[in-house]
Amino acid sequence: MASRRRILLLALTAACLGALAATPLWFDCHCGLPPAGPRGIDPPAPSAVVPDPTPVDRLLRSRGTPGATRGNRIALLTSGETAYRRLIERIRSAARTIYISTYILEPDATGHEVLLALTERARSGVRVRLLFDGIGSWRLAEGDYAALASAGGRVAVYKPIARLAVEPEAAVRYHRKIAVIDGEWAFSGGGNLASEYLGQQASPQRWTELAFEVEGPAAADYDAIFRADWASAARETLAPPAPPPAAGDAVAQVVASGPRAPGRLRDALIEAAAGARSRLLVVTPYFVPDGPMTDALLGALKRGVEVSVLMPAHSDHVALDLARRKYLRRIESAGGRVLLLPTMLHAKATIVDDSVAVIGSTNMDRRSLLINKEADLLIYSGPQIAEVRAWAEGLLAQAKPRRVRPGLFDLLVEELVHLVSSHL
Repeated sequence: MASRRRILLLALTAACLGALAATPLWFDCHCGLPPAGPRGIDPPAPSAVVPDPTPVDRLLRSRGTPGATRGNRIALLTSGETAYRRLIERIRSAARTIYISTYILEPDATGHEVLLALTERARSGVRVRLLFDGIGSWRLAEGDYAALASAGGRVAVYKPIARLAVEPEAAVRYHRKIAVIDGEWAFSGGGNLASEYLGQQASPQRWTELAFEVEGPAAADYDAIFRADWASAARETLAPPAPPPAAGDAVAQVVASGPRAPGRLRDALIEAAAGARSRLLVVTPYFVPDGPMTDALLGALKRGVEVSVLMPAHSDHVALDLARRKYLRRIESAGGRVLLLPTMLHAKATIVDDSVAVIGSTNMDRRSLLINKEADLLIYSGPQIAEVRAWAEGLLAQAKPRRVRPGLFDLLVEELVHLVSSHL
């Protein structure tokens, strides 16, 4: 018991220190810099926009998000090997432009292979632009991408560590994962460019992840998000490509959220939960929602909606595992289900009835929902929603119900972690 308590106290100390480190100690003065939020996102071609928006789509349009479009092709990439193969194939086939942004670019086998593929295309005259987060990619050295720069590619860092003390909104992280090839094919999801998420060979250490590829008007929305981010980070304006042609029958909407659009996706999820009739499933590695999001899930349970939360039994963040307990107990006490996978789950998805599926980079925690720069895809068409649900149900079949009976000391630790959970 003493050993267990010592571990919990160490975890609590780490959580508090992490919260203090994440707390913004700088004023949002901008100091003459251009806005850091999602700006300049081109509206889709009017012919592609859905004329009769759903309540969620209508809400997002009112907040500045381009409307849902038809004519998209969406393909789920449900393994790190498949996602890696498709990304490398598309990079190597690029003819004009390659735009990639990520939170983590690790100098491991996966990261170096991506950099090598980008360097080869840059030498062939393809315009290559690479953007990564300064904190998330702190292990990456300039030497790791020197060959890409020498080949004509350009690299930018979102809020480098050396400048954090003078950066506006220093606590904001760039958590988007976007690749756009020739303005026609987009790749996104929750995984970073590192071997834990993607790789050529299967690995027992690889996390369960969800990536996807998009063609059609929604690919142009991802392109526009990247170009706005690049203009802010690299001070270079990239010309928009020609609108891509229709590629399928999926109806989808790309949502960029961040410091200039706080809570944009969170509010869409709340709207979706308010309209839920029978089933609502949340797939997330971390579960530390804010009050309004928690109330929306509890409200769905009160109306008789089946609410389920699928998570890893143990994530890669002990502090977040402690912080989630209080919220999960509230869901369970109201009649919801919490199911745990024995392996690390890093995928993010929310599926509401047959009306909408949300996939992308946003975790169900306050930092993702309200602070970080994120990008997600909302799917409104039945066949594609069914594909996301089938993937999630495959994971549910491997999960087990959560069985935790906290003692008094556990409850005390949870309450203390709860005090700093808004910064986790």
